[in-house]
Amino acid sequence: MKRLPDPAKSRAVIVGVDRYDTLPDLPSVGNNVNRLAKVLGDPELWGLRRPDQCTVLLNPPSPDAVLDAVHDAAAEAEDALVVYFAGHGLVSPNGELYLALSNAHAQRLYRAVAYEDLRLQLVDTCTATSKVVILDCCYSGRALVGHMGTALDVANHAMVEGTYLMTASAETKLAWAPEGETYTAFTGELLKALEFGVPGASDPLEMETLFWHVRQELEAKSRPVPQQRARNAGHAIALVATVRWPHCQYHRPRLHPRRPRTFRSQNASLRLPHRVAPWTEASGRRRPTESHALGRSIPDRSSSTCCTGNREAELRGNTRARRNRRRAKTPRRGVGSRHPGHGSVGAG
Repeated sequence: MKRLPDPAKSRAVIVGVDRYDTLPDLPSVGNNVNRLAKVLGDPELWGLRRPDQCTVLLNPPSPDAVLDAVHDAAAEAEDALVVYFAGHGLVSPNGELYLALSNAHAQRLYRAVAYEDLRLQLVDTCTATSKVVILDCCYSGRALVGHMGTALDVANHAMVEGTYLMTASAETKLAWAPEGETYTAFTGELLKALEFGVPGASDPLEMETLFWHVRQELEAKSRPVPQQRARNAGHAIALVATVRWPHCQYHRPRLHPRRPRTFRSQNASLRLPHRVAPWTEASGRRRPTESHALGRSIPDRSSSTCCTGNREAELRGNTRARRNRRRAKTPRRGVGSRHPGHGSVGAG
């Protein structure tokens, strides 16, 4: 049975850049970083609650700040290591992927983080059993294919034992940060799946299952689809517990229950009280009948203010009472009747 990595022996580095000097700003990246840190820190999902377990870098000042954080986390992690980056991605003339920081641009790639330098930290420093890298940036698929040989050769070169890599787009595609949305397109679906669960997923949630669910959601919205690469059972790495809500997969249960329905009779003036004391032998009231469930008011016969028999039957919708009232309005045909032959005494 799969198990979650031990939070005490695991580390995560979450890097995001939402403000740029030359490139367009990405306001939703800040939301990505803050929300992902809360999800990974949720004890019901994983539990990286201490600051030393989950390092958050929003708009880091230099590539050294990012690489130092990754190096420290890689050296401390024994069970699992997660590295996440969201921001602009740049490609060098020879096809290498760079993770752009605030002051970087195409002519100043040395101000960005070379993905190859980050990968070397995973290869040379990290001894954790599971390693996960998630890149939400343009051209992030360069981390999968790159410029060196075939895809398989690059996979063997870029990946290490027990490693999983997920990218927001292919090597020649742009990642989306839709204007007006809280999160970027890729991370938004990723967070939704982590926090609210995946239909039919095993517990804990494996990266392979997570990837195909996110890909399906993005395809349905005609957005760039993510890519993945794993080595030595990296697909089976699990980082969070699977969440299952009893009524819906993507929305939390209602915090406040619905108010109970109240029954109304056909006559709006006749309503049952909101709260009715339970019936007992000593209460002196009539035993509840089916009419109560229909919202009809039945007077108490023991009360001095109860209605007459005909009026009570009228409220209950009794057909016999209506027939009796019609008969009462018709004069009897007997003594003194002007119609002979109906029991009257006529002149001889």
